[in-house]
Amino acid sequence: MVFSASSYQIREIGELVHGFGHLKKKKNKERERKNSSGAITREMKGKLGTKRLKRLEAPVFFLSSILFGFWFFYSGKISYFTSKG
Repeated sequence: MVFSASSYQIREIGELVHGFGHLKKKKNKERERKNSSGAITREMKGKLGTKRLKRLEAPVFFLSSILFGFWFFYSGKISYFTSKG
């Protein structure tokens, strides 16, 4: 059995498959607009802040721990060599 479809039909199928997500997003945006009436509520601001912090938390902790490790290692080495004379 050979399946043949025009580009229009393929586009329609694509819209059916992918369109549901877009519809959902649109509904959520409309709901947000109704709730906040254009102004960002305190709750939304809080959520944005925590997301940004969580995104920065891991790399900052990682880099600071590496720097602390280097500092600890080299400060110990230097004091060892200087005390020997």
